Amino acid sequence: MFSDHDVQHLNIDCVNSTTIVLIPMIKNSRNMSHFKPISLFLTVLNVCINEAQSAFVPGKMIIDNVLIAYEMFHALKKKKARKKGSIALKLDMSKAYDGVE
Repeated sequence: MFSDHDVQHLNIDCVNSTTIVLIPMIKNSRNMSHFKPISLFLTVLNVCINEAQSAFVPGKMIIDNVLIAYEMFHALKKKKARKKGSIALKLDMSKAYDGVE
């Protein structure tokens, strides 16, 4: 996690911008109509979002994490039987507005 010092000096200006690249649709393109603009933001975003993420992803629900947790514990039991080691798993399924202070 970030220390207070890191958070105070955190620069997120780059998050508010993207790079647009013109991809030629035909060889030796000279006219602007022969180019297709592509935003590189989605390319980076798809790397940042894991396929197991269920919160804030259209078409997925946070309750999907219950199934993932069940599958993980099942795999842990199998690994324990084979003596290959195990991992610890913690799910935080609360939302920011679930609690009242």
